Amino acid sequence: MPEPMVMLQDHARNFAKLARLHSECVSAKVEAIHSDHAVIFIELNVEMPLRMRAKGVSDSGVKRREEVLVKLPQSYPWVSPRFYLRRSFPRNLPHLYPAPMDEMPVPCIVDGKLDEYFAQFGLLEAGVFSLLNQLVKWLQNAAQGTLISASQGWEPTLRESLDSLLFLNAEHVRENVNRRGGFRLQKATFLRSGSNEDQLLDKAMTFVTCSDEAVPLNSFANSIEAEVLKSKLCRGHTVCIVLWSGKDASGKEFVDDEYASETVTTFSDLKARADRFGCRSHFDTVLAGLERVWELACRSKKVGSEQSYFVCPIPVTVIFCVRRPVRLIGEHNQSSIEILPYTVEFRPSSDSKSLLQHGNDEPVAPCSQLDITNPTLLRNVSGEEDLSPVAFLGAGSVGSKIALHLAKCGVEISAITDNGNLSPHNNARHALIAPAGGLFNKAKCLADEMRMLGQTVEANDIDLREITDAVSAKRILPKRTQFALNTTASLLVREAVDQAQGVTVKLAEGALFAEGNGAYLLCEGDKRNPRVSDLVAEMYAVAPDAVLKQLTDERHGLTEVQIGQGCASLTMRISDAQVSSMSATLSQKFTRWMKEKPANGRINLGLSDPNTLNCHWQELEVDEFTIVPIDGIEGWQLRISARVINIIQGERAKFSDVETGGVLIGVVSARLKSITVVDTLEAPDDSKRSATLFVLGTSGLKESIRARYLESGHTLIDVGTWHTHLSNCGPSDIDRKTAQDIANERPPPSVLLIVAPDNLFAISAKAV
Repeated sequence: MPEPMVMLQDHARNFAKLARLHSECVSAKVEAIHSDHAVIFIELNVEMPLRMRAKGVSDSGVKRREEVLVKLPQSYPWVSPRFYLRRSFPRNLPHLYPAPMDEMPVPCIVDGKLDEYFAQFGLLEAGVFSLLNQLVKWLQNAAQGTLISASQGWEPTLRESLDSLLFLNAEHVRENVNRRGGFRLQKATFLRSGSNEDQLLDKAMTFVTCSDEAVPLNSFANSIEAEVLKSKLCRGHTVCIVLWSGKDASGKEFVDDEYASETVTTFSDLKARADRFGCRSHFDTVLAGLERVWELACRSKKVGSEQSYFVCPIPVTVIFCVRRPVRLIGEHNQSSIEILPYTVEFRPSSDSKSLLQHGNDEPVAPCSQLDITNPTLLRNVSGEEDLSPVAFLGAGSVGSKIALHLAKCGVEISAITDNGNLSPHNNARHALIAPAGGLFNKAKCLADEMRMLGQTVEANDIDLREITDAVSAKRILPKRTQFALNTTASLLVREAVDQAQGVTVKLAEGALFAEGNGAYLLCEGDKRNPRVSDLVAEMYAVAPDAVLKQLTDERHGLTEVQIGQGCASLTMRISDAQVSSMSATLSQKFTRWMKEKPANGRINLGLSDPNTLNCHWQELEVDEFTIVPIDGIEGWQLRISARVINIIQGERAKFSDVETGGVLIGVVSARLKSITVVDTLEAPDDSKRSATLFVLGTSGLKESIRARYLESGHTLIDVGTWHTHLSNCGPSDIDRKTAQDIANERPPPSVLLIVAPDNLFAISAKAV
């Protein structure tokens, strides 16, 4: 006996010896040793209720003692033993692998891969005993009818490890099922391996992808075609036939509530399944219709010439939509419709115009059904909620990665806008790979990638700085959009979108800084208050010192990187891993904001330690800004942080019987015609307060203003002053004269804020 067979014999004897030690094993005997496997028969005691025990068989057909065939493959113990039940074992039980009726059924005794389960036990004896325990439990549950529980849902028919595959949008198929019953043809493509003589269930395998597009029955002949890719490999167009039942004899929806393992192997078996599933009449109708359409096509010479017969058999997949009594296990949509697909091959020839060459004996292959990549599938796999559509402004390194993170979680991306092109240096960290040569727009390339995820994305090759009116805004923010994320880190883009008419979606802005060790995400509040521009100013006012230092340090900002002879690009030196790490967190924080939909604005600041890679994030809530029209310069407005309002009201309460005031610190934008206030400086010690007048002192004021400017990284400046009135009167003549004097002294708009008991007044003036 060859050495491999000797080893198999030793393993088989050891397995039988171990099996006999199991408390439920009645006998174990080595039956045969072959070149590639050993055969062992074991007899197991199956515990069942006394009533069934007395009969020697359970109500489900499981015997008091069951004989099981065990095969030890030649590669044992690197692979698990295989277990086979008697051929007459009942097939109306779950957790049985697909098998023809004339073959021994195989039970599914573990959740997952059997080999992996067996391999987790380092001690061989422990692995064997564990498998026997699982097998005994399976037989006991089969006897007692507890392999599945209706409270958990309907266990889909086990169709693992089948050679033929069907890819389709299961939810779309289910949506077409109605109470009347019927059928629907849908366009499909196929890939077939095997020679023309090879048949399904033998050497031929098919991979069918079903689209959502319907095909009229009379267009069937024009919907199928094939071409040879290489020897024994063809592809082409075909159809899928979707069938579903209507009502039963009592007028209720037809429901199949009896479990059946997969045993279909012939067209005759397939017709029997159509009977069982309550749609035989529709099955016969559509098959007769296909034969008739084909015959008419042959007569009209649309097919039938030598060139018209196909270069390979045409796989057609029949999809039964079967109503079950309860929802399916694992179906996130709580559907009770199980999808059971089978592929048959049409082989019309010059000898026989019939579509089925072998009639009822034509081989039929049950298919494993896999969902086409689509947002619903991605949401289910990711465990993500169904979130509102998002538009992306910018498709650079950060934007492309966040967009793909969201798309892979099933978030609908409504539009991507970027007028930049992919260049070779983008390959260092962009989510896409730039093709060699040519100009490829970033937004369009990213949209193409997302279409493979089942997305329908509008790609815009537009300069975002030119978004000024409602028409252009609608283009970058389609009607269904509810959120938008700007990842350009461009001040001009931010302000262009802020001032564009008709922008009602909630915007956020995300960017990296400090060579990718820092990141921020700014999220607008309800009714776009605070808006992103407000949040940027607020960020510079409230960011922790460590973050602010990195945010404003010129050494860690944009640097000139040489990317080609005689040319350069403004970008940060940063690895793809670092961009991916920070972008992934930004995408998580962005989706959390979408879910929570807070009324206030939100600032997220993150800073990682390049040595330890630990990242600390801080989240700040920002209340809505108070908006005051500025009298004296048309169209301008003063936007005041709620934090500043609280500071001012605190000072007002402190000096309740006199007028008081201070300096306003913030930013000015001529493009937005706004002055944004995010901080104040206390009035100098030489300031004068009385019941009718406040005079701002000058002692150390310039030094304080400059210090605040430097502290903010050259961002926050003196934008005006504020003072209180004890009554609700507006600006006095003195106030207006002061505003004019200030306007004549310095070019930027400077505001005077008057804080009355019940009102706020803002005034400014033009230089004269």
